[in-house]
Amino acid sequence: MKTDTSAQWDKFFNRYYIGDILALANEYPEIRSLYVDFVNIEKFDPDLADELLAHPDQILSTAEEALRSFDLPIKKTLAGAHLRITDIPQKVKIRDLRSIHISKLIAIEGLVRMATEVRPRLLVAAFECNGCGETMLIPQSSGRFVEPYMCKNEGCGRKGPFKIKLTESEFIDAQKLRVQESPEDMRGGEQPQTLDVNIEDDIAGIVAPGDHVIVAGILRSYQRITREGKSTFFDIILDSVSIETKDKEFTEIEITPEEEEEIVKLSEDPEIYKKIIASIAPSIYGYEEVKEALALQLMSGVPKNLPDGARVRGDMHVLLVGDPGIAKSQLLRYIRKLAPRGIYTSGRSSSAAGLTAAAVRDEFGDGRWTLEAGALVLADQGIAAVDEMDKMRSEDRSAIHEAMEQQSYHPFTEIMFSDGRKVRMGEFVDTLIENNQDKTVDGVDCEILPFDGNHDLDGAEILTLDRDNNICQIPINRVSRHKAPDHFIRITYSNGRSITVTPEHPVYVVQNGEIITVLADELEVGAFAPIPTKYPLVSSAVALQIPDLRQREHDSSYTEISFPTHLDSDLGRLLGHIVSEGHVCYSEKNNAAEVIISNADLSIINDTDNLIRRTFDAATSIRYRRHSVRKTTNASVDDEAITTDLYTVRCASSSLYEFMKLNFEGITGGSDEKRIPGQVFISHDDVRTEFLIGAFRGDGFCDSERFGYTTNSIGLANDYSDLLLCLGIYSCITSSDKYGSNRYKVMISGYGSRQKFYDVIGKHDLRNRKIKRCTSGRESTLNDYNRVPVDVAIRIKTQLKGYRLYHGNFNKTIAKKRGVHRKVALKYLNKVESHLAGIQPHDIDEMVNPREIRKKYWIPTYLIAEQMHISNWMVTSIERNPSAPNATPLLEQVRCIAKANIEASREEVKDIKRIIESDIRFTTVKSVSMVENDGFDWVYDVTVEPDHTFVSNGLILHNTVSIAKAGIMATLKSRCSLLGAANPKYGRFDPYEGIAQQIKMAPALLSRFDLIFVLKDEPDVGRDSAIASHILRAHHAGELHAHRTNVSGSGVTQADVEGAMMIIKPEIMPDLLRKYIAYAKRGVYPVMERDAMDRLIGFYLGLRRQGEDRDSPVPVTARQLEALVRLCEASARLRLSYESTIEDAERVIRVVESCLRQVAFDAETGMFDADLITTGVSKSQRDKFKILRGIIRDIAAEHGGMASKDDICAMAEEQGFDRAHVEDMLGRLKTQGELYEPTQGNVRLS
Repeated sequence: MKTDTSAQWDKFFNRYYIGDILALANEYPEIRSLYVDFVNIEKFDPDLADELLAHPDQILSTAEEALRSFDLPIKKTLAGAHLRITDIPQKVKIRDLRSIHISKLIAIEGLVRMATEVRPRLLVAAFECNGCGETMLIPQSSGRFVEPYMCKNEGCGRKGPFKIKLTESEFIDAQKLRVQESPEDMRGGEQPQTLDVNIEDDIAGIVAPGDHVIVAGILRSYQRITREGKSTFFDIILDSVSIETKDKEFTEIEITPEEEEEIVKLSEDPEIYKKIIASIAPSIYGYEEVKEALALQLMSGVPKNLPDGARVRGDMHVLLVGDPGIAKSQLLRYIRKLAPRGIYTSGRSSSAAGLTAAAVRDEFGDGRWTLEAGALVLADQGIAAVDEMDKMRSEDRSAIHEAMEQQSYHPFTEIMFSDGRKVRMGEFVDTLIENNQDKTVDGVDCEILPFDGNHDLDGAEILTLDRDNNICQIPINRVSRHKAPDHFIRITYSNGRSITVTPEHPVYVVQNGEIITVLADELEVGAFAPIPTKYPLVSSAVALQIPDLRQREHDSSYTEISFPTHLDSDLGRLLGHIVSEGHVCYSEKNNAAEVIISNADLSIINDTDNLIRRTFDAATSIRYRRHSVRKTTNASVDDEAITTDLYTVRCASSSLYEFMKLNFEGITGGSDEKRIPGQVFISHDDVRTEFLIGAFRGDGFCDSERFGYTTNSIGLANDYSDLLLCLGIYSCITSSDKYGSNRYKVMISGYGSRQKFYDVIGKHDLRNRKIKRCTSGRESTLNDYNRVPVDVAIRIKTQLKGYRLYHGNFNKTIAKKRGVHRKVALKYLNKVESHLAGIQPHDIDEMVNPREIRKKYWIPTYLIAEQMHISNWMVTSIERNPSAPNATPLLEQVRCIAKANIEASREEVKDIKRIIESDIRFTTVKSVSMVENDGFDWVYDVTVEPDHTFVSNGLILHNTVSIAKAGIMATLKSRCSLLGAANPKYGRFDPYEGIAQQIKMAPALLSRFDLIFVLKDEPDVGRDSAIASHILRAHHAGELHAHRTNVSGSGVTQADVEGAMMIIKPEIMPDLLRKYIAYAKRGVYPVMERDAMDRLIGFYLGLRRQGEDRDSPVPVTARQLEALVRLCEASARLRLSYESTIEDAERVIRVVESCLRQVAFDAETGMFDADLITTGVSKSQRDKFKILRGIIRDIAAEHGGMASKDDICAMAEEQGFDRAHVEDMLGRLKTQGELYEPTQGNVRLS
């Protein structure tokens, strides 16, 4: 039977997977698995498929044996290959696993709750006998370490000791997972069940906690062992055969056609809003406005990927802060039941790890580190209801902050300003923050320095990429530094540039033909990324500093020379010679300084000598030195003179050394530390060009096909490439360590760049003929790797096909995913544009045959049917019968769709041209690696609005929008809406203190909530009686139900029970409402109508106008506007509408305004003040504290540095302060450490 089965597998592999096996052989052993679809096995041999499910151990063993012995056309064996079975049709719920499934091949689905580290597991242990040296191989299959009983050598026979030989033992990578049922697969109130899974070899480590997975494997059972001995109960575990990750949201919540019909019918009910609100926690009286907000949160807004690559969240965060006993927890639990994916947790019991992730060593991992996903990860794309947030430690709330807005750069990352200056980001941000502590805002594990309004910080500009993909200058809006994670991600691109960022930092790539961002730790090698084609820097005349030489007058090398006042082209070329072939050095031993340039080319020496004399009027000397190497008397200059004859021009001058050191940082270091001075970047193009001419004479190379610069300094290589970009010349960097040290080549790339290099630099070089030959290739030769991503080609192909202009032009390119040359892409895009230009609307109006229009403009029948609410068959039927009643409407509909398609195509062409005809080109990701944090405390960022993009390092970089830095959370997904509940800081609300000050939460976290509701328990006869009546009637209904159910012969009728239950019966039952929400989130993506947009803008601007007065507070920020948009989209989703209307806008404005009045309204000024949320202190309060500090300072100045409290209160009362308020403010200043009391009744400012 085994032979027959093996032959069957051979036939199966040859029929379905021959190509995959050959690909596996080419990649083996790096890739060791062949993935086989179960459906193909079933098609090939149903009996074999049944046998596989029933007896997987035997069948899989035979299958893998057949795979490993497969006859390959290459000299390679697949001795360690695995067969991975996927797509098993019937999945078993974890809670439905029974004894009949033991030893069967099954598939389960769920969320990874816990995952251990990947560690080697011993398969076969090699033991050596200490007596005779005999080696014994002992299989380790029981899970317990097994040693030999005695030496197998008959001449020895010892029973130990034995030494394990690790080098001869066999190991396999192993990991253990705990998979939990997904929340969306459970009915409200059910607790999720879990199953442990063993993962081995190449599939170990490919998933993380929070991932949604499908695991196929063999269910095993093992006996429980307790203190009393072996139990009769067995536990189960799944030995995985394959594991697949899924990004499941709401697509698999089962909705029957009948339920879908009921959902659609519900959405058409004009009372749908009231019904949904009434269906949220009906047992809780009142809170209609809160329930309305919760209904909006359940629907959420629409997440968006903007054209600039930024992602705007659609999730909404809601916070309920209220007195004890007002049903906050009940509301949270009910919302968790209604959410298609909902997790409830309590802040009292949850640490930051419990909410996000925990790394622990425990029994589950057999002593290995285990990473466990917390509530915020498990609620990914759902709702996390976190109760008692006020009971959490501050660091735990910080973890929530990170999950709500999940990014930064390594301290050594260089940024380039718009004038060409370069600086390390860490040094730049540290200096600014340390010099502006009074303007710096403390966030959660971060510090932010806004530039807005700080006039002494204004003026710092960098390069950015605008919405049309053109590079321009833009001011920096703010800088920030954040607590550093324990590791970074280093990304290297194929153009030789690299960047080091935090794992969760957004990185620009091209997907589906659009520039978007992905997280750094999710970046894939080979992805296309945009890079700049030029640096449009601001250039100016550079004034030079004259050194103070009074201390150098007694140096042996001191000489009086002339100093230039500005950097000109002569000095630029001299600097090029010095950077490439020279040294600017000072000897403390001899108290002497000099500038030296050495080269075998006498013309370079003569040029340098003339430049020094002409620029500085300084004395120089030229020396010739001959190397003591074997050489023939008739040696050619080309062969020997360059390597054996060396000329040196020397200017011994401490004055020149001081001048160079003062003005040109980067030229006084060793060859591997040299940089191009920043003044060269700042200068005009003639100085930049002359510098590159001088540097090319020394560092330049030109072989048969390439030319450029070589250097030992990676910093200098980057500088050469950047300075070339200033002239519009593109280059790439390669590296090698051929001669024992790193050597970098900056190679000019592309016909246009090569030609330009020759015109401005190369023709002035002695090798100009050779360079000219390198540039003499035809412009039409497309070998310069200036390609646009394959996804862009697919977009062009779609347009070509749409108008029957496609003839298979991109088939090979798309199949190989190589990308298309920019010129080729533009050629075919112009073809589409030209075709569209010839189509006019009246051309379509003149066509009277709808079928002809449909065929000509490739309009699918289903699209017409959908828009006319008829069947596909009806469309074709009407086309055949022009006299049919619906013929005219059909014609108009087809014309309308055709015009819309043409307009959409025109916009698509424009959009693609914005990518192709712009200031960017594309490179690919060469490598992505993890780099340990080598002792850095901070990571850094600069922010520019509105595009969140800056250009530096030869790359287009994204800056962070948030202020949160994740540690372990950086590797896990957390895209959930957060519903939080908390009690006031003092247990109950104090009527004499502002609301915002009583919410025990960091302002940076508080500001992330879209809606904040304050729920006060204040005595009110009318409301209290209504609540009491509601509670008692609910209890009465429960009593009637219990009596009828449990008392024999009860006189309570079913009608009595149903009548009483009406008070707490939801309008829409929870299960149906849950599916209604899933249906809406699955397929409803509203678009805002113009009048709704205008209403939101009007509301926002109306609030902002309140802050136009210089002394007025900032009423709201753009964050509230984003919240309005999300709420508006959710309001449209509530009625399954594809349009957000003016009614939606009015509804959400009412909700938002109500929330703002509760937490962002300053009663003292009668105005909204966003600072109450973002900083916790209103502007009026800040102004009062400022006045009070001034009073203390004035009194202290007159009394030896101390101020009497009585004097302070008296002076403050003269300025309108209340004495009790002054004493309270003094107490706060004392608590904050700004004030201390050295003696009773006297205070001093810290």
